[in-house]
Amino acid sequence: MPQLGLLHGRAWTVLLGQLRRPPGAVCIRAVSSHSQVSFDLSLARGLDYYTGVIYEAVLLQTPVHAEEEPLNVGSVAAGGRYDGLVGMFDPRGHKVPCVGLSIGVERIFSIVEQRMKTFGEKIRTTETQVFVATPQKNFLQERLKLIAELWDAGIKAELMYKNNPKLLPQLHYCENMGIPLVVIIGEQELKEGVIKLRSVPSREETKNLDFRRKWDKDEYEKLAEKRLTEEREKKDGKPVQPVKRELLRHRDYKVDLESKLGKTIVITKTTPQSEMGGYYCNVCDCVVKDSINFLDHINGKKHQRNLGMSMRVERSTLDQVKKRFEVNKKKMEEKQKDYDFEERMKELREEEEKAKAYKKEKQKEKKRRAEEDLTFEEDDEMAAVMGFSGFGSTKKSY
Repeated sequence: MPQLGLLHGRAWTVLLGQLRRPPGAVCIRAVSSHSQVSFDLSLARGLDYYTGVIYEAVLLQTPVHAEEEPLNVGSVAAGGRYDGLVGMFDPRGHKVPCVGLSIGVERIFSIVEQRMKTFGEKIRTTETQVFVATPQKNFLQERLKLIAELWDAGIKAELMYKNNPKLLPQLHYCENMGIPLVVIIGEQELKEGVIKLRSVPSREETKNLDFRRKWDKDEYEKLAEKRLTEEREKKDGKPVQPVKRELLRHRDYKVDLESKLGKTIVITKTTPQSEMGGYYCNVCDCVVKDSINFLDHINGKKHQRNLGMSMRVERSTLDQVKKRFEVNKKKMEEKQKDYDFEERMKELREEEEKAKAYKKEKQKEKKRRAEEDLTFEEDDEMAAVMGFSGFGSTKKSY
């Protein structure tokens, strides 16, 4: 290349044109990647062995907003042309033209892992599709037979090669390894000729005989016709018929929270690990974390809708109000207890007798403690006379 200082006029223009149009530009345009490639004269690396063009792959982070520029995450691959590098290690000094690059695999994996965490995905370290588990002891032969059938069907499966494995560690292993399905087999399933299929992400279990989904053609035709009718009515501007619900009624039972406090109830509802503890609502099939949220839930719109009621309250008539006042009046009268003079005197005498009995018991307790202290002092004096005192201490006797 001629010296840049001696270039002038047309020669300088030609050189700049060649730099703007490198030899590989035609190939880059042919594969429609010219928008992802830039020609940078300031890029420099490996000056002691690179003899031509050098490459560097840079990963750009997708911007949050469309008008923003992509952010440079860093270099993930680099390389170039090194015609003399191989000849440096050849005894005869043969010149071998080479072009190559190196890829930062660890950096790419760390970026992919971070992106998967951002989108809530989990990296699977195994290709296993099904894990064969059991809660029974001495069930290894049955599991081996089942996993052999899965392998014959082309399903990637594995099991824990222990004779007496516990079920919980097997499920935890599937969660940690990202295995999507667990086949559970036990004595009961073996008798019925079925298995339990558990989805690891949702923790739901199903039990069937032939592992095929049943399709009711007539039922699905009715559902499709109903959906098409609703879409046509909506398109024609016909108002949608509201769902008929009853008016909100008062609760005719007492909400029992004390009896469930500190107790465990086995339910079929599957919830995330952070929401497993709490109160279960069998109407809405959900779990709430404490009693306050449970009361808010059973008084809320979702719970009332599942009971078939709206949030509208029925207007009370005059007779209903009078009847309610009478009921409340009877309750207030039952709470008030009238005492006559004899009953009151009887209660006072019982209270005095209880106080006397308590005082007498305290005196007996005090007397018993005094006798024990006296016996202890006599034992110390006898030990001192016989020369047995003072063992294990530095206390001197005078």
